Amino acid sequence: MYPKVEILNLSDISKDTWDRFLKSNKDQATVFHTQEWMQTLQDAFHYKPRYLVYEEDEITFNAAMPFMVDTRFGIRNYFSMPYDTYGGVIGDSSKFQSLTNAFANLPGIGMKYYVDYGRHVQQGGGYKRIRTSTELLDLSRSGDDIWNRM
Repeated sequence: MYPKVEILNLSDISKDTWDRFLKSNKDQATVFHTQEWMQTLQDAFHYKPRYLVYEEDEITFNAAMPFMVDTRFGIRNYFSMPYDTYGGVIGDSSKFQSLTNAFANLPGIGMKYYVDYGRHVQQGGGYKRIRTSTELLDLSRSGDDIWNRM
């Protein structure tokens, strides 16, 4: 029954399909949304990459939220893309709240960490909201000059 929100594994979405989705949302997509980034986190930290997707029909999805599952000592924790500063929900902004609500209601007793990328997603219950920011550093200067300006 459509529309629906569904959890997909990394292998459930072909690289070509995901890349087309990122390209169609190029104003929101970053390197942290790519399957390569998700694979890197899986290889480095043994997280399980997942997608929450909002589907209007059986062929396409309108919005998606990549996230990671970390299970330790039998406790499952969810991270809306750890170790990045530009990730989160992308696609049709009218579907963002549906995806963050679904994220808040994922099963298990572990924590759910939603990184707030300044997209004005309403605060929901069920997850810890983390604000993030990025600092840019001009590396064209000498090391001494960089340290003296900090």
